[in-house]
Amino acid sequence: MVHKTVKMVHLKESEVDGLEAILAEVMVGKVRCVVGSVYIPPGDIKATEVLDNVVDNILKVHHCVLTSMDANARNSLWNDSCIGLSQYAVSCNMGQRLEEIIFKHSLHILNDGKPTYRSGKAATAPDVTVTRGITTNGKVIWSITDDDLHTPHECILIQIGEKVDTQKYYVIDWPKFKWDEFSKCSAAALDSLLDKWKRGINKSVDDMVHNLATCIQDCVDNTATRRTVTKHSKPWINPTISDRLKELRKLKRKYWHRKSPANEDKHQQFLQAS
Repeated sequence: MVHKTVKMVHLKESEVDGLEAILAEVMVGKVRCVVGSVYIPPGDIKATEVLDNVVDNILKVHHCVLTSMDANARNSLWNDSCIGLSQYAVSCNMGQRLEEIIFKHSLHILNDGKPTYRSGKAATAPDVTVTRGITTNGKVIWSITDDDLHTPHECILIQIGEKVDTQKYYVIDWPKFKWDEFSKCSAAALDSLLDKWKRGINKSVDDMVHNLATCIQDCVDNTATRRTVTKHSKPWINPTISDRLKELRKLKRKYWHRKSPANEDKHQQFLQAS
Protein backbone atom coordinates (compact mmCIF):
# COMPACT_ATOMS: atom_id res chain seq x y z
CA MET A 1 0.00 0.00 0.00
CA VAL A 2 1.31 3.45 -0.88
CA HIS A 3 0.12 6.95 -0.13
CA LYS A 4 -1.76 8.73 -2.91
CA THR A 5 1.09 11.24 -3.25
CA VAL A 6 3.60 8.44 -3.96
CA LYS A 7 4.18 7.20 -7.50
CA MET A 8 4.60 3.45 -7.74
CA VAL A 9 5.45 0.94 -10.49
CA HIS A 10 5.13 -2.76 -9.77
CA LEU A 11 8.27 -4.66 -10.87
CA LYS A 12 6.69 -7.84 -12.16
CA GLU A 13 10.03 -9.15 -13.39
CA SER A 14 10.96 -9.72 -9.73
CA GLU A 15 8.20 -12.30 -9.34
CA VAL A 16 9.87 -15.55 -10.39
CA ASP A 17 9.25 -19.19 -9.65
CA GLY A 18 10.83 -20.44 -6.47
CA LEU A 19 10.75 -17.15 -4.56
CA GLU A 20 7.90 -15.46 -2.72
CA ALA A 21 8.70 -11.79 -3.29
CA ILE A 22 7.13 -8.55 -4.41
CA LEU A 23 9.06 -5.42 -5.38
CA ALA A 24 8.03 -2.03 -6.66
CA GLU A 25 9.79 1.14 -7.69
CA VAL A 26 8.41 4.08 -5.72
CA MET A 27 9.02 7.78 -6.23
CA VAL A 28 8.64 10.35 -3.46
CA GLY A 29 9.36 13.84 -4.71
CA LYS A 30 12.45 13.35 -6.88
CA VAL A 31 13.73 10.31 -4.99
CA ARG A 32 13.38 6.89 -6.61
CA CYS A 33 13.86 3.62 -4.78
CA VAL A 34 12.98 -0.04 -5.19
CA VAL A 35 11.11 -1.28 -2.14
CA GLY A 36 10.57 -5.00 -1.69
CA SER A 37 9.28 -7.72 0.61
CA VAL A 38 10.61 -11.28 0.54
CA TYR A 39 9.72 -14.51 2.34
CA ILE A 40 11.98 -17.56 2.38
CA PRO A 41 10.65 -20.75 4.05
CA PRO A 42 12.81 -22.45 6.70
CA GLY A 43 15.62 -24.46 5.11
CA ASP A 44 14.72 -23.49 1.53
CA ILE A 45 18.25 -22.90 0.26
CA LYS A 46 17.00 -22.94 -3.36
CA ALA A 47 14.86 -19.86 -2.67
CA THR A 48 17.99 -18.14 -1.36
CA GLU A 49 19.77 -18.88 -4.65
CA VAL A 50 16.84 -17.43 -6.58
CA LEU A 51 17.01 -14.34 -4.36
CA ASP A 52 20.65 -13.93 -5.37
CA ASN A 53 19.66 -13.81 -9.07
CA VAL A 54 16.73 -11.43 -8.46
CA VAL A 55 18.90 -8.98 -6.51
CA ASP A 56 21.55 -9.14 -9.21
CA ASN A 57 19.01 -8.30 -11.93
CA ILE A 58 17.47 -5.47 -9.89
CA LEU A 59 20.83 -3.81 -9.19
CA LYS A 60 21.72 -3.84 -12.88
CA VAL A 61 18.93 -1.33 -13.49
CA HIS A 62 18.31 0.39 -10.15
CA HIS A 63 20.87 1.92 -7.80
CA CYS A 64 18.61 2.47 -4.77
CA VAL A 65 17.08 -0.62 -3.13
CA LEU A 66 15.38 -1.26 0.21
CA THR A 67 14.20 -4.81 0.96
CA SER A 68 12.88 -6.37 4.11
CA MET A 69 12.61 -10.13 4.29
CA ASP A 70 11.54 -12.93 6.59
CA ALA A 71 14.54 -15.05 5.62
CA ASN A 72 14.33 -17.64 8.43
CA ALA A 73 18.10 -17.22 8.57
CA ARG A 74 20.28 -16.68 11.64
CA ASN A 75 23.57 -14.85 11.59
CA SER A 76 25.47 -12.80 14.14
CA LEU A 77 25.45 -9.84 11.73
CA TRP A 78 21.78 -9.25 12.47
CA ASN A 79 20.91 -11.72 15.24
CA ASP A 80 22.81 -11.46 18.52
CA SER A 81 21.01 -14.47 20.03
CA CYS A 82 22.60 -16.95 17.60
CA ILE A 83 26.12 -16.43 18.92
CA GLY A 84 27.42 -19.76 20.20
CA LEU A 85 24.97 -21.91 18.24
CA SER A 86 26.16 -24.75 16.04
CA GLN A 87 27.01 -23.49 12.58
CA TYR A 88 25.63 -26.74 11.17
CA ALA A 89 22.07 -25.83 12.12
CA VAL A 90 19.78 -25.30 9.13
CA SER A 91 18.94 -21.71 10.08
CA CYS A 92 22.65 -20.90 10.51
CA ASN A 93 23.46 -22.39 7.10
CA MET A 94 20.73 -20.19 5.64
CA GLY A 95 22.25 -17.22 7.45
CA GLN A 96 25.71 -17.98 6.08
CA ARG A 97 24.40 -18.10 2.50
CA LEU A 98 22.45 -14.88 2.98
CA GLU A 99 25.58 -13.22 4.37
CA GLU A 100 27.46 -14.19 1.20
CA ILE A 101 24.70 -12.62 -0.95
CA ILE A 102 24.80 -9.43 1.11
CA PHE A 103 28.56 -9.02 0.72
CA LYS A 104 28.45 -10.01 -2.95
CA HIS A 105 26.05 -7.17 -3.82
CA SER A 106 27.49 -4.65 -1.30
CA LEU A 107 24.24 -4.47 0.62
CA HIS A 108 23.95 -2.75 3.99
CA ILE A 109 22.15 -4.41 6.93
CA LEU A 110 19.90 -2.06 8.89
CA ASN A 111 19.10 -4.43 11.78
CA ASP A 112 20.61 -3.42 15.11
CA GLY A 113 20.46 -6.90 16.69
CA LYS A 114 17.08 -6.58 18.40
CA PRO A 115 14.73 -9.59 18.14
CA THR A 116 12.11 -9.27 15.42
CA TYR A 117 10.29 -12.50 16.27
CA ARG A 118 8.93 -13.54 19.68
CA SER A 119 7.08 -16.76 20.44
CA GLY A 120 6.99 -18.08 23.97
CA LYS A 121 10.54 -17.97 25.33
CA ALA A 122 12.05 -17.72 21.84
CA ALA A 123 13.33 -14.32 20.73
CA THR A 124 15.22 -14.26 17.43
CA ALA A 125 15.78 -11.97 14.45
CA PRO A 126 14.88 -13.84 11.24
CA ASP A 127 13.60 -10.63 9.62
CA VAL A 128 16.48 -8.95 7.78
CA THR A 129 16.33 -5.46 6.25
CA VAL A 130 18.98 -4.68 3.65
CA THR A 131 19.56 -1.63 1.51
CA ARG A 132 21.86 -0.14 -1.05
CA GLY A 133 22.19 3.48 -2.15
CA ILE A 134 19.43 4.81 0.08
CA THR A 135 21.73 6.53 2.57
CA THR A 136 22.43 9.22 -0.04
CA ASN A 137 18.91 10.52 0.66
CA GLY A 138 19.57 11.13 4.35
CA LYS A 139 19.98 9.35 7.65
CA VAL A 140 18.31 5.92 7.82
CA ILE A 141 16.91 4.68 11.14
CA TRP A 142 15.72 1.09 11.64
CA SER A 143 13.53 0.30 14.64
CA ILE A 144 10.79 -1.98 15.91
CA THR A 145 7.55 -0.51 17.23
CA ASP A 146 5.27 -1.41 20.11
CA ASP A 147 2.23 -1.91 17.88
CA ASP A 148 0.38 -5.13 18.71
CA LEU A 149 -0.35 -6.79 15.35
CA HIS A 150 -1.31 -10.11 16.99
CA THR A 151 1.58 -11.85 15.26
CA PRO A 152 4.92 -13.18 16.60
CA HIS A 153 6.74 -10.84 14.20
CA GLU A 154 7.45 -7.32 15.42
CA CYS A 155 6.40 -4.31 13.36
CA ILE A 156 9.46 -2.80 11.67
CA LEU A 157 9.69 0.93 11.01
CA ILE A 158 12.28 2.43 8.65
CA GLN A 159 12.72 6.20 8.69
CA ILE A 160 14.68 8.00 5.99
CA GLY A 161 15.79 11.59 6.53
CA GLU A 162 15.22 13.87 9.49
CA LYS A 163 12.20 13.10 11.64
CA VAL A 164 9.44 15.68 11.46
CA ASP A 165 7.69 16.20 14.77
CA THR A 166 3.93 15.99 14.42
CA GLN A 167 2.15 18.81 16.19
CA LYS A 168 -0.49 17.52 18.57
CA TYR A 169 -3.47 19.42 19.89
CA TYR A 170 -5.92 18.72 22.71
CA VAL A 171 -9.50 19.43 21.70
CA ILE A 172 -12.89 18.80 23.22
CA ASP A 173 -14.44 15.48 22.23
CA TRP A 174 -17.85 16.90 21.34
CA PRO A 175 -19.46 13.59 20.28
CA LYS A 176 -18.84 12.31 23.84
CA PHE A 177 -19.62 15.57 25.62
CA LYS A 178 -21.53 15.09 28.92
CA TRP A 179 -24.42 17.46 28.32
CA ASP A 180 -26.45 16.39 31.38
CA GLU A 181 -23.51 17.01 33.68
CA PHE A 182 -22.81 20.31 31.93
CA SER A 183 -26.44 21.42 32.42
CA LYS A 184 -26.28 20.81 36.16
CA CYS A 185 -22.89 22.49 36.49
CA SER A 186 -23.85 25.53 34.41
CA ALA A 187 -27.21 25.96 36.18
CA ALA A 188 -25.57 26.26 39.60
CA ALA A 189 -22.75 28.48 38.29
CA LEU A 190 -25.10 30.84 36.43
CA ASP A 191 -27.41 31.16 39.46
CA SER A 192 -24.42 32.11 41.57
CA LEU A 193 -23.29 34.63 38.95
CA LEU A 194 -26.78 36.14 38.77
CA ASP A 195 -26.82 36.63 42.56
CA LYS A 196 -23.50 38.45 42.37
CA TRP A 197 -24.85 40.73 39.65
CA LYS A 198 -27.94 41.53 41.73
CA ARG A 199 -25.78 42.47 44.71
CA GLY A 200 -23.24 44.39 42.62
CA ILE A 201 -23.15 48.16 42.26
CA ASN A 202 -22.26 50.04 39.05
CA LYS A 203 -21.28 46.84 37.11
CA SER A 204 -20.28 47.68 33.54
CA VAL A 205 -21.64 45.69 30.60
CA ASP A 206 -18.12 44.67 29.54
CA ASP A 207 -17.44 43.18 32.98
CA MET A 208 -20.71 41.25 32.91
CA VAL A 209 -19.96 39.82 29.45
CA HIS A 210 -16.48 38.79 30.60
CA ASN A 211 -17.86 37.13 33.76
CA LEU A 212 -20.52 35.27 31.75
CA ALA A 213 -18.01 33.96 29.18
CA THR A 214 -15.60 32.89 31.93
CA CYS A 215 -18.38 31.11 33.83
CA ILE A 216 -19.49 29.10 30.79
CA GLN A 217 -15.90 28.24 29.84
CA ASP A 218 -15.20 26.99 33.36
CA CYS A 219 -18.24 24.74 33.20
CA VAL A 220 -17.06 23.31 29.86
CA ASP A 221 -13.54 22.71 31.21
CA ASN A 222 -14.91 20.93 34.29
CA THR A 223 -17.18 18.53 32.37
CA ALA A 224 -15.65 18.02 28.92
CA THR A 225 -13.45 15.10 27.93
CA ARG A 226 -10.61 15.83 25.53
CA ARG A 227 -8.85 13.96 22.76
CA THR A 228 -5.46 14.29 21.08
CA VAL A 229 -5.48 15.19 17.39
CA THR A 230 -2.97 16.28 14.76
CA LYS A 231 -3.33 18.62 11.80
CA HIS A 232 -4.51 15.63 9.73
CA SER A 233 -7.25 14.61 12.19
CA LYS A 234 -10.91 15.31 11.61
CA PRO A 235 -12.44 15.64 15.10
CA TRP A 236 -15.81 16.60 13.61
CA ILE A 237 -16.24 13.12 12.10
CA ASN A 238 -18.96 10.98 13.68
CA PRO A 239 -20.41 7.58 12.66
CA THR A 240 -23.22 9.19 10.64
CA ILE A 241 -20.90 11.43 8.63
CA SER A 242 -18.45 8.55 8.17
CA ASP A 243 -21.17 6.31 6.71
CA ARG A 244 -22.31 9.07 4.35
CA LEU A 245 -18.75 9.65 3.14
CA LYS A 246 -18.29 5.91 2.49
CA GLU A 247 -21.50 5.82 0.44
CA LEU A 248 -20.42 8.93 -1.47
CA ARG A 249 -17.01 7.41 -2.30
CA LYS A 250 -18.74 4.21 -3.42
CA LEU A 251 -21.00 6.08 -5.84
CA LYS A 252 -18.07 8.16 -7.06
CA ARG A 253 -16.01 5.07 -7.88
CA LYS A 254 -18.98 3.50 -9.63
CA TYR A 255 -19.42 6.61 -11.76
CA TRP A 256 -15.71 6.72 -12.63
CA HIS A 257 -15.73 3.08 -13.74
CA ARG A 258 -18.90 3.49 -15.79
CA LYS A 259 -19.81 7.06 -16.70
CA SER A 260 -23.44 6.43 -17.59
CA PRO A 261 -26.20 9.06 -17.11
CA ALA A 262 -27.83 6.89 -14.42
CA ASN A 263 -24.63 6.63 -12.37
CA GLU A 264 -24.01 10.36 -12.75
CA ASP A 265 -27.56 11.20 -11.57
CA LYS A 266 -27.20 8.95 -8.49
CA HIS A 267 -23.88 10.54 -7.61
CA GLN A 268 -25.15 14.12 -8.04
CA GLN A 269 -28.39 13.45 -6.11
CA PHE A 270 -26.51 11.95 -3.18
CA LEU A 271 -23.98 14.80 -3.27
CA GLN A 272 -26.71 17.46 -3.18
CA ALA A 273 -28.60 15.62 -0.42
CA SER A 274 -25.44 15.54 1.70
